[in-house]
Amino acid sequence: MPPGSERRVLRPVAMAVLSRSRSGAELPSSVTFGSRAEGETLLLLRFAPSWAADAPVESAFLLLHPRDGTGAALDDVRLDVWRIEEPWTAERTTWLERPSLGHPHSRGRARSAPPTTLRIDVTRFVRATSGSGRPNHGLAVVASASHPHGATFATGAGGGRTPELEVYLKTTSREP
Repeated sequence: MPPGSERRVLRPVAMAVLSRSRSGAELPSSVTFGSRAEGETLLLLRFAPSWAADAPVESAFLLLHPRDGTGAALDDVRLDVWRIEEPWTAERTTWLERPSLGHPHSRGRARSAPPTTLRIDVTRFVRATSGSGRPNHGLAVVASASHPHGATFATGAGGGRTPELEVYLKTTSREP
């Protein structure tokens, strides 16, 4: 961590997994992106913006942790991360009744062989919601169905690690 920085790691206060065959109400233990069997998949995440007024944001990353014992994609799976523009709840969100998505937008590539933590730069999203008065409805991770197996990550339900938002704040450096 650079001198004069503070690191905060946040866990989601709300989460839902959506696909054509799944509603958001019951959170599965994992989410698979890019699998032809699953189809297009969305992971909706909302984090409490505890960084909003404390200090300028240097950088921020969305961390998705691999789910143990799952198949691996032979190729990279492209993921898109969008800002959620409307209020939502896991209990009321479905594939047909999902919130609108908008900018800022980020891209990432999931590599599931070997299984490693996926780290996607979401600095623009975090900066856009810091002290701007813009509502923070969260992030949506989206992937189209383009691989036989896809890349699978834990949701934290029933084991595995929960997705995290890692935020680095610029603080005043202390001289010795």
